[in-house]
Parts: sequence; C-alpha cells; structure tokens
Amino acid sequence: MKNTINKALFIIWAFSVYILPSLSLLAFFISAIKVLDLTTNITGTVPGINSQLILLILIPGIGAALSIGIAKYSPILFWKLSKRKILVYINISLILSYLIWKYSVILSSMGLMSFLFLFLFFMAYLPNVNSFINMYDIGSFKDFFEPAVGSSNKIKFKIKRLIIIFLSFVLIYSVSMIVDKAVNRLNDSRLFIARSPQIKKISPEIVYHGNKMIIYGKGFGWKGAVNSRFLNQYKEITPELWTDSKVILSVPLDWKIGKIRIWIEKPMLWQGKTVISKSRQINIKLIDRLGPFDKDDDHYYQQLEKLDKEVLYINGYK
Repeated sequence: MKNTINKALFIIWAFSVYILPSLSLLAFFISAIKVLDLTTNITGTVPGINSQLILLILIPGIGAALSIGIAKYSPILFWKLSKRKILVYINISLILSYLIWKYSVILSSMGLMSFLFLFLFFMAYLPNVNSFINMYDIGSFKDFFEPAVGSSNKIKFKIKRLIIIFLSFVLIYSVSMIVDKAVNRLNDSRLFIARSPQIKKISPEIVYHGNKMIIYGKGFGWKGAVNSRFLNQYKEITPELWTDSKVILSVPLDWKIGKIRIWIEKPMLWQGKTVISKSRQINIKLIDRLGPFDKDDDHYYQQLEKLDKEVLYINGYK
C-alpha cells in the first residue's frame, strides 16, 4: 500500500511541476488573445484560469497531505520556521490572499474575515507544499523507471511505468476538465444573477388601497431604455417613478384584499439569445381600510415607526 502511495505521490509531483504550469500558461494565453479565431479551436480543451487556480492549489495540496499521511515528513508549522522564512511566507500569503479575495466576488462579499481565512490557509499550506515539491527532482524520473535489481524484462517494466504515468495524467486531466465545467457553470450562474433584477426590500409591507410603496434593489433597468415589467399575480403594474435601483408605485383600487406577490421581469441578451430574467417574489399584505379596526390595522400603524423618511413623506405622514 505504501509503495502504491509513493508511486501516486511521484505522479502528482510530476503533474504539479510539469503539466499544471504549462496548462496555466496556455489558459492565460488563450484568455489574453481570445479575440482571435484561432483560439476557438482549443478553447474548452484547457481548463480556464479560475479552474487552473483551484487545481494549482488542490493537486499539490493532495500530494502534501498524502506525504504527511505516510510520514514522508512531519507537518510543518509556520511559526516554528526561521524568521526569514516566516517573513517570506507572510509576503507570499498576503499577495495570494489579496489577489484571490479581490478577484472572487463571493469571497470579497464576505468581508475581511474571508481574507483573513485565506491568509491563514496559505500560511499553513505553503510550507508543506514547498516540502512536497522539494521531495523530488528531475533525477526522480530515472528512479521511477528503474526496475528492481534482478528484473528479467526491463523494457516491459519501463513501458508499464510509462503507461501508468500516461493514464494517471489522463485521469487527472479529466478531473481537471470536470472541475472546469463546474466552475464555469458556477460563474455563469453568478453572472446571470448579477445581471438579473434584484429586489432587496419593499416598503411598506402592509398597505391600504392608495398607499405608495417603494421597491429598492438593483438591475431594474431605466424606464424607456429596457422593457422591464413590474408584475403581481393578477396583472402588470405601472410604476409612478422608475430608476435602475428604485421604483415607486401606488396600490390601485382594483387590487384584491390579501397577500400580493410582486416581482420584476427583464429581457436581456444571454449567450446569444434573448431571455427573460426574473427577480425573486416579494410579498405585501393589502388590508381593508373600510372594515372594522383589527390587528392588521394595528400592525400597519406600528410599522410606521420603522419606515424610512422617504416612504413616510410620499404617503403624507411627514
């Protein structure tokens, strides 16, 4: 078992040192000159930059973890290193953490805690991966292809080892492409959501007929520039004011008492086709102004204490 892991470690090392950097350079080259038709023939056969970054971290990390697991070396704790090495790892970790944190919308949206997590991760990760990379060198290929003493068929042994390396590289490459497709789907989904209309809140949430409401959010589109539609479960709504991040509308007299669902639909060009993107549905409660005073009316007046000045002003309360 240990001998098999040792073979796997060497293959992971060889892929990390010789194949991954080449794929990363090729991915960068493709993205840099993507405007040329020449790249359309090879785009999709090489993992993209996002996937390359994940693989550059993941694959050597697996090698380091396996090496520690079979006691090739003990886990390296950065605070036990020399001051010079600690300073080097701090600088590299800060640069890597900042670039990844700044580049990733998801991580940057999580604030400085995600940046701190990345920094601590790289401080623990880099010393151990560096030890794994230094476990082998170019001469290790000779050892890998050298048959045991007394072996009767050296050529067959070397061919077998060559096939093992080739199949292993194909396997790792296939996994890389699976990761790339998953990352691309995630990025496409994130981009689609970012370009779709997003309702953050509606105020007030309990209304009478004739009340004015403000829908806050982003990506609504500007009136006249896009064909966005503001809808409820009954029909289309006509706003009184419409900007990309705010919409003001009145509750018409023909709306039925009860729960009203409101959402926004906006046509947009996506992957060469016009699609209709939808915001999430947000609920308001329409109550009867003419009926007997009940708990719903009480809740209506209680909410006035928490409403923004703008909402109170357009409804005549201030």
